[in-house]
Amino acid sequence: MVFFQSIDIYCERQSIIFWSEPINALTNFFFIIIGFLLFIKTFQDKLCKLLSLELILIGFCSFLFHTFANIATAILDTFSIILFGFTYLFGANVRFLNFSYLLSAIGVIFFIPFSFIVTFCIQFFIGHINGSAFYFSYIFLFLSYSIVLIKNNSYVSKNLFLCFVLLFISVILRSIDQNLCSKISVGTHFLWHILNSIVLGISIITIHSQQKNIKN
Repeated sequence: MVFFQSIDIYCERQSIIFWSEPINALTNFFFIIIGFLLFIKTFQDKLCKLLSLELILIGFCSFLFHTFANIATAILDTFSIILFGFTYLFGANVRFLNFSYLLSAIGVIFFIPFSFIVTFCIQFFIGHINGSAFYFSYIFLFLSYSIVLIKNNSYVSKNLFLCFVLLFISVILRSIDQNLCSKISVGTHFLWHILNSIVLGISIITIHSQQKNIKN
């Protein structure tokens, strides 16, 4: 079946066998460990508890992709990231911008065409960049929210700007993985996992700090 067709898009993978990307696979435990710790830390916060579980899901789905490496696991990997992104955007609209639930949900819906436009523009002007174009929509979101909140909530603004910087660096590392195969045999994708797990951890801690602004 086409869903179980093997995918080979990272330097570390040299064959289609299960354990061909050990570093890429094992670094997904950063997502799982950080997610588990945040689940405990934010247990009384329903939104952050959900985000923490979704962070664990990202690690699990990405582990499957970097071990089985087929179209089905790639879809699971992408779905887990989108799920976290939608949940976080909804929560950010409520907690950071004090939007109503309805307006926050509409903001999530509008993010869909926005991400398509950003992805198209990045691919048109820069190129496919190893499937990383989509993530620029999240980079722009972190930067936009940081700018909007700079006067009214400097703590959140600074944290989201840090997320913007780290995510930008991690997306670059994800994008150049195949270009450096001849120089770095394991590639740079594993660094995307490590930095991105830190970004998502900071983002959860930041939204947890605004717990008082949402009804659980």
